[in-house]
Parts: sequence; structure tokens; C-alpha cells
Amino acid sequence: LKEAQDGSITWRPGQARKMSGSMEGLLETLQRCASQHGSPSALQALLLIQASEGKVDESLLGIAICALATGAVIGETLEEKGDSVIGLEHCLSLATQILDQEAVHRLQRCVIERTLQRFDAAGDALAALASSALLYPGHLPAAVTAPLRAMLALLIRCVGQERLTARELLELTRGDVALAVAVVAEALGSGVPSGLPQWPVLMAQLLQQLTSADANVYLLQRADPGADFSSTPIQDLRARHLVHLRVVAAAMVQFDVIDRLLAASEPPQHRQSMLVMLLQTIHSLVSALELAEPGKMLSRAVSLDFMRIGFRFLAPWVRKCIDSSRALEPARHLRWGCRALAWLLIHADQDGNPFLANSLKPLATEWCLRCLTRNVSAGVFTAILVVAAGCGALDQAEVRQQVAPLVDRLAEEVEGDLHRWRISTQGRSSLLALDLEVPPLENGAIGYDEDSGEGWPEPEEEESLQGEEEESVPGGPECRDCGRPTADGACGEGYFEGFWYCRPCWELWDSALPEAMELRPWPESCAEAPEQAGASRVLLAAPSTLRCGISGELLTRSPVRLAGTTAEPVAFSKANLERWFRRSRGRCPLTLRALEMETVEEAPDILLALAAWLA
Repeated sequence: LKEAQDGSITWRPGQARKMSGSMEGLLETLQRCASQHGSPSALQALLLIQASEGKVDESLLGIAICALATGAVIGETLEEKGDSVIGLEHCLSLATQILDQEAVHRLQRCVIERTLQRFDAAGDALAALASSALLYPGHLPAAVTAPLRAMLALLIRCVGQERLTARELLELTRGDVALAVAVVAEALGSGVPSGLPQWPVLMAQLLQQLTSADANVYLLQRADPGADFSSTPIQDLRARHLVHLRVVAAAMVQFDVIDRLLAASEPPQHRQSMLVMLLQTIHSLVSALELAEPGKMLSRAVSLDFMRIGFRFLAPWVRKCIDSSRALEPARHLRWGCRALAWLLIHADQDGNPFLANSLKPLATEWCLRCLTRNVSAGVFTAILVVAAGCGALDQAEVRQQVAPLVDRLAEEVEGDLHRWRISTQGRSSLLALDLEVPPLENGAIGYDEDSGEGWPEPEEEESLQGEEEESVPGGPECRDCGRPTADGACGEGYFEGFWYCRPCWELWDSALPEAMELRPWPESCAEAPEQAGASRVLLAAPSTLRCGISGELLTRSPVRLAGTTAEPVAFSKANLERWFRRSRGRCPLTLRALEMETVEEAPDILLALAAWLA
């Protein structure tokens, strides 16, 4: 139980492997297939490659592919099939490094003929095993999803990334949305496979497509192939789609998708497109009042990780969009990004969560003032005003005084545009203070911009935003909150002694509002959605006693409970409680009184209860 709590027990021994095209990875896989699974063809391929003394050519890789393809399709155990699929990805990854393009294509055709066209039964079995193991205590998602991630990479290599959509991903996971999200999360966190430079961008696109109505329709048709959904009332389809979005949001929180996506966005060539797709995904998951639970989950996740999301990624991107907002694409990106932020602020307000507004306030103030000197359009200025109003930036008298002249000049256009925005109660009061005519709350509308015609614009590749970030003093350790290396910062104290924080993170936490929301247990789900299978159904049906009181995720690792509150059926993920403690200036999330982290107690009974419930 202790090993399960620490996460050291994996789905199977030694399974948490990254997809690598190295020779060592291929040799390890062949060795495992030969010794553990008794494959004579894998042993033959292993001996031939070893005898070549590293001079691997097309013929040797072809022999390895034939051996592994046999194991992937007709292997005696699921473990052999999974290892064989991983080995096939090693082969093609290695081929892209050492062979010419024609040779790579020949090997890809071999994989298609010997594996992909004959993999249905084995794929069903691997997906079913992954669905059942994904949320079991102590099982690492990286290990559980490894064969499916390898198969996803094989599909991209052999079929082409332009033909791969969320439907193919859901087919790979046999309709399990949570498993599909986990595959994307671990794919983002496992590095870029050799020969697939667009891998992170493609994963972000698949994640965004999972939120679409098309993905939900595919699940409905898959669950009931003979049904005629053209006669189904639109409100029923809408209700099923809302459940689908709840599953995607819950899975994103469960598998740290935002963290993985931001980490994969570090390379400058992908940063802008990845951020735009993340905002697009969040917008799809929270842009309705009925999406209260996804909005609650994601607004908390964003607010507790705002140092990295906001200051490292969002702030430089918004600055750049404002500076170039006279061009169509940056203006559209900015407006839709602000829509996502506005909805997060609405859900945070309904949740009683002050953290997101408090974090956004200094940035929104800066963006408002930046608009004054950049000759922005009325549409862009409206977007910034709505976010600034929602987080309380316009409640500052000096800010209102400085933006008032531009508001007066663009008042007619701004007032006309406000009818297309959903505005929170606080935001409406702030805008009324600027003498703007704001639509009543019950008439607030959502929808696409009239000038876009097609919703979110496609992200475009632009120059790096690296130079837009706040400068840091190089040469120091990485900040524990935002991950930025800098020598300008401070060490944590007490429970956080030994951790390093950059100056902006330290100052924000030190100046955090003393007021904080009081957490309540997550409500029990009563959603009816027979099309949601496997791990998705588990996430929907999990009782509140097995979910983190902060994030709502299922407590599969390191659950803790606050000392003296054993009667309260609320437990927490240790990592989330630490972030809450920092963000709330040391307050208990249940009582709002001062909390000593040293008194937090491990809760292994939660792991036992979860295992029993899953059984």
C-alpha cells in the first residue's frame, strides 16, 4: 500500500518508458520479447542486430519489424502485444534517423500490412486493459498508455497526420474519452518522437477536437449504431454533449493536461499555436452557465497554476496581440482568448474563488493601459475591458481615470459589442461605473464573433514570444511555481524550506488576498450517458469522498487529510493542498483558519476505498 501511495508500483515492471528511437530502446524491447515472452523471431532479430555492431540497415530493421508485428497481432499475452507495439515504434523512429525516405516508406508499408490492418482484436484488448487500469491506485498513466501512444505514433507515421482526427483517437481507445485524454497528456509529456516534429501541436489539436460536438456524435453513434439521432430532441443531444464536456474537463484535471501542454509549449516555434489551442479547448469546456462543474474545475486549476500560465505564457502573448491587433488574425485570437478568460472568471465568481481574479488583476491593468498607446480597434478594446472588469482591475480609480477618454471615444462601438459577451455581476458593475450601457445579465449572450464567421481562427505560426517575457536573472535554480530559472528570488520557509521561488512568484504569493473561499465536497454525479465507457464512466460516477476537495480529481496517488477533520468527508491530493496553502497564505481550505502543513496526515484508507470501489 505504501508503494502504491508513493506511485512506485506500476502497471507492469519497468513499463514507464518514453518512446525513443535509440538503438538501446529497440534492443531492450527485443530482449524483453525474447526472454519474457519466448519469441524466437525476436531473439533472432536481437542477435542479428547485436552482431552488426551498431551498423543497422533497412534489412535488419525489416527483420525486427516482422518479428514484432507477429507479437503485436498474435502474441500469447497482452503484455507481449503491448511490448511489440512499442518495439515497432522504436523501429520506425530509428529508421527516420538512419535511412533515406524511400527506405522509411517501405518499412512503413510493412507495418501497415503486417500490423495496422490486422490489429483490431489486439487493439480492443489493449484498450480494454488500459481503461480498467488507468485509474487504479498506484498505476502510472505513462505506463498504462504506453502501447496506445506507440500505436498513435505508428498511425501518424504510416497514415499521415492530416488524416488523424479525434475520431481516430477515440477509435484507438475504443470510445473511452478519459483514456483518450490520458494518451494525449502522456504523449505531450514523453518528448517528441524522432521524425515527428509537429507531435506537440498535433496532440493539442486532438485535445481540442475532443471537445467538439462531432466527437460526441461519434460516441453516440458508436454506442447505438442503429439509432436515428436526427429525430432526437435538440435539448437531449445538448444534455449529452454537456456530459461529454464534463468528462473531458475532469480528465484534463486528472491527468495534468494543462501542465503537460505548457511544458510542451516551451520551444518557441510552437508556443503561440499551442497556447491558442489551449485557450480554445478551455473556452469549449466552460462557455455556458450549464458547464458549472467543468468551469469550477478549470478555473481552480488555472488560478492555482497562474504563475506559469499567466505570467510565463499568457502575458507575453496578450502583449504581442495588442501590439499587432490592427491585423485580423491577432485581433481574432485575442478576442477569443479573452472570451475564455471571461468565462473562467464567471465560473470562479460563482464558485466563490477569488484567486483567479486576484492573479489576473495586475495583468489586466497593464493590458488596459497598453491599449491606450497602441491604437487598438473597438473590438479588441472591448475584449480587454470585459476581462479587466471581471477581475476587478477597473475598480481602481486611477485605472478608470486613464481609460475613460478611450472609453468615451469608442463608447458606441463598445456598447454594441458588449451584447455579444457574457459578463459577470462584478464585471457589469465595473463597466457601468464607466457610464457604459451594459445589457442586463439575463440577456448576456455567447456565440461567435460576427466578423469571424467560423468561430475560433486557426492558430498561425509566428515569431517567438521569448523576448516578450519578463526578464529574469540567469544562472539560478528553477522556480518551483513557474519553472523559470533565475537567481533573483527567495527560498521557502517552514514546510516549504529548501524550495526556490522567483521574485514575481514570491511577491504574488506574499501579497495574496487573505480572504479565501471555503471548500465544500464535490456533488455526487447523476449524469446518464451510456456512451461514456471505461475510465470516463468512472470519472462521472466517482463519489465525492474519493475526489480531491480542491481539484475534483480522483485520489489515485498521495491522498492526505487535515488533522482534526476526520469527520469531514473531504480528502486532498498532497500536491494540490500544497499549492492551495501557498495561494491562500496558509489557510485551511475547510475552515479558513490558519493551517500548519506539518500536521497534514496521510490517508491510505482512501486508496483502499478507491480500490474496493473500482472492484
